[in-house]
Amino acid sequence: MLLALIILWTIVAATASAVAVRLRRRYRFPLWLALLILWSPWLLAILAVALFVLGEYLRAARIDELTPPDELRRQLEDGAARDPRALLQAGETSVCLFHSYDARRVATAGSPQLVALQDLHLPADDGWWYVAFFRGETLTRLHLVASQPVETGCLIREAADWPYSTFHREVRNGRYPRDWREAMKERMGFAANGDEQ
Repeated sequence: MLLALIILWTIVAATASAVAVRLRRRYRFPLWLALLILWSPWLLAILAVALFVLGEYLRAARIDELTPPDELRRQLEDGAARDPRALLQAGETSVCLFHSYDARRVATAGSPQLVALQDLHLPADDGWWYVAFFRGETLTRLHLVASQPVETGCLIREAADWPYSTFHREVRNGRYPRDWREAMKERMGFAANGDEQ
């Protein structure tokens, strides 16, 4: 691939050289303009490589910025593989997990929360997963983890915490109690902390 690019660029440069010589002879172009035409393919190649290297540097810096410290990373990776809701801190109502390649699609999916991700320029990298924590519609934390979560999408602590859920309509209609999760645990023989009675 690299050899093919070098050969192609050599052909382009040779063509540009021939054009520069003809223009200089026929139209009496100034020497600097002829040299600019001659070297333009190489200048463009150098500019393209410089932009690529800069882009990679900025992407790596963004990944470093979003990668949590070791202890938190272990918790996130372990929690993402089990139940990420256990990682919610005080005041946080939901956690969203998605592959880094899905970042742009997820950000425009229409969820009011995920709209907050649109302007963050999230890098896509194979094997990386994002874990985003929200308080209502406000993004509180965003981290990259290397382990693939078992479940992707947005998970909430309680159905009542999700303002767009049909759960609120069912509570108003008297079909479910507002604390239905605790009620279900009691009905199934579990205490509030999840231990068997």
